[in-house]
Amino acid sequence: MYDKQLKKQLTFRKHIQNKAKQTIDEILQRHNITSRKSVNLVGVHIRRGDRVGNHDGLNIATPEYLSRSANYYTQKYKAVLFLVISDGMSWSKEHMPSHAPVEYISLGKRELDMATVVACDHTIMTIGTFGWWIGFLTGGDVVYVKNAAAKGSRFERILNFKDHYYPHWVGL
Repeated sequence: MYDKQLKKQLTFRKHIQNKAKQTIDEILQRHNITSRKSVNLVGVHIRRGDRVGNHDGLNIATPEYLSRSANYYTQKYKAVLFLVISDGMSWSKEHMPSHAPVEYISLGKRELDMATVVACDHTIMTIGTFGWWIGFLTGGDVVYVKNAAAKGSRFERILNFKDHYYPHWVGL
């Protein structure tokens, strides 16, 4: 298995990696953080879009889930900064907890947003494959929606939870 840094380097083209690094450097400067090693960056992917009001059996993230997830990281690590990407940014801004610093990223291209949160140390994922890949590629601690599938739904029947969520990931 590739180490974490090598896996990230093999994932995105150099210009995308450079834009992600530049974005993170600008965010750190805004927060007066002089060393990348002095903060734990937590990439947050909040999927809303086509899942709001969809009754296919996926449970979208709630404000309570985001609060539990943010608390997980702020209790575990001394310095935390959350970087949020979402297809429902106004909802995310309204419901993301504010007890730790949060930055909202929308670079205009999904691959740039994704590369930026993959460059973080840890992940809060909601539902969908986009968030799953972010958690997988980032490494670190990954928090996911424990009850992502509605009871009795088609999604619950087809999802193999042991394959989809790694044992070291944390369901909240």
